[in-house]
Amino acid sequence: MQRKKRSMPPALMLGALLAVVVIIVLLVWSVGGSSSSGMTGRASRLGALPGQNVTPFGDNVLYYDGTMLQCVSDTGSTRWNFQIGANAGFSAGNQRVVAWSANQLYALNARGQNTYNNRMNSEIQFARVGKGYIAAFVGTSDTGTIYVIDNDGASVDAIAVQDMTLLDMDFFTVGDSEYLWVLGIDTSGTVISTVLQTYQPGRLVLGNTTLGEQLVYDVYYTNDHLYVVDTRKIRAYDYRITRDQNVSDVLIYGWYLEDMRRVGNTSYQLLVPAAIDNESGGMTTLRLMYGSTDRVMHLPAGCIGAALGSKSVYAFSSTHVYRCRYGEQTFTAYTMPVQISQVLGMLEDDKVIVASGSETYVIELPS
Repeated sequence: MQRKKRSMPPALMLGALLAVVVIIVLLVWSVGGSSSSGMTGRASRLGALPGQNVTPFGDNVLYYDGTMLQCVSDTGSTRWNFQIGANAGFSAGNQRVVAWSANQLYALNARGQNTYNNRMNSEIQFARVGKGYIAAFVGTSDTGTIYVIDNDGASVDAIAVQDMTLLDMDFFTVGDSEYLWVLGIDTSGTVISTVLQTYQPGRLVLGNTTLGEQLVYDVYYTNDHLYVVDTRKIRAYDYRITRDQNVSDVLIYGWYLEDMRRVGNTSYQLLVPAAIDNESGGMTTLRLMYGSTDRVMHLPAGCIGAALGSKSVYAFSSTHVYRCRYGEQTFTAYTMPVQISQVLGMLEDDKVIVASGSETYVIELPS
């Protein structure tokens, strides 16, 4: 006689179903709480090597191949090139480029046309470009002159640099006026300290302040303030480097400012861990700040890079990109068309420049 199969009691069946649901939730959580949504857009191979100073330039890409400054589109086609010689450098901004080799200085517009060139009186250490001016530091690393030159080629200022190791400089705009900040390390005293100065071209120094012994690694202007970033905090100043007492310092010890992007009237700051545990596969958290929001974001997997887009935060592993839209909490995973080894920069239209071994690509990202 065949034995009748016993049915599972209702309570036991409900318990089994709940257990299955819990297991599924834990499996999803274990890959980072992300959802999967296919692949990114296409990958376009560039002709650049990762070590050739590959730089975003609007929706184009710049790189230096050892003799020529190359400008290519996001699909890798040549826009223009300009010969600047060996052992050269360049800096891009505001749809203009400044390039230098030895003591020769060049300024180029967005179409690669040479709008200024001059042989300076000594070797050029580096240069920066703004909307209406270029600035070139000429001399040795701790003794020299910053020459500020307008778009007509006229020398506007010659700022002496003495007893100071010049770290960086750049232009920023307040209203209709353009200013220059200069960052250096004062080496004249017994205690090394970082010094920040601002200049209005043609009117010399506007502000000068000592920032202390902390290493300052970034300066940027947004929301009517000049922000100074060191290894411990972010401080806000006005263009004359007067502290704004209404803006509190932001403590960032243990974090590194990776990216800053202004979208509409909102400025986003993206920070990554200052120390990354390579055994865990890379960074596992990000910190996003904007307005009064300051939150830590947990990544679905270990990542090698992160960047800000026009609508989203992106984190990159070697095989995936994880996207989280501004104001949301969940990352969505997309498979990358190539395996990446380094994130080199973001173009304006949510495309990322990456390295894959010895090759470089531009990849379209979901926005």
